[in-house]
Amino acid sequence: MTRYQNLPVFKDTYDLFLRVYVVCRTLNRDYKYTIGEDLKKKLMDVLLGVYRINKNEPDRKGCFRSCVLLIEEVKLLFRLLHDLNQITAKQYCILAERAENVSRQFVLWEKYLAKGEKPDK
Repeated sequence: MTRYQNLPVFKDTYDLFLRVYVVCRTLNRDYKYTIGEDLKKKLMDVLLGVYRINKNEPDRKGCFRSCVLLIEEVKLLFRLLHDLNQITAKQYCILAERAENVSRQFVLWEKYLAKGEKPDK
């Protein structure tokens, strides 16, 4: 089992998490403590999901689906921040692209692990 800190999906999610912290500092107070905190919580849950999946939790498939869903919610919140003029178009593009990259990695990781699992009888 690989250490979860060395997994590319963990590194990319962690990088996205750090970028969100930087962006949240510039948000208006109304959005900083609502949307900003929600973004941080969702990304922290994704990081914990990587740990659980790598730890070989019994409900791995549920963890994958949960992480992909959380990343989709994060992308939606990025869009909302952009539409509310809280982040620039450039910031939105960077954040959304990185979130999409993380989402793709989860899907590929799930497919890779599914190949090695024995089908249920």
